[in-house]
Amino acid sequence: MGLQSRSRRRFERLKCATDVTLIFRSDRATIEARLTDWSAAGAKLQLRAPFWLPHSFAVRRVTPSGGTLTVRCQLQWQDTVTAGIIFTP
Repeated sequence: MGLQSRSRRRFERLKCATDVTLIFRSDRATIEARLTDWSAAGAKLQLRAPFWLPHSFAVRRVTPSGGTLTVRCQLQWQDTVTAGIIFTP
């Protein structure tokens, strides 16, 4: 059953290894993490150390052109140092 549900995802999931910054409370608190896969709907994060994420926060990454891209997200699940997020408007 689990394998079938994964194959019926709404958006294709792509593997990556992108360093990002997680931002809490309007840039006052941040931690570093890594995106391990992403889709149009959300992403999977690998934290560098155990840290319980809040329900809502932002993810910032450096773009290939040297700028930054910041997106809001919500926590869907977390297992110590791995977390699934969905992107929000």
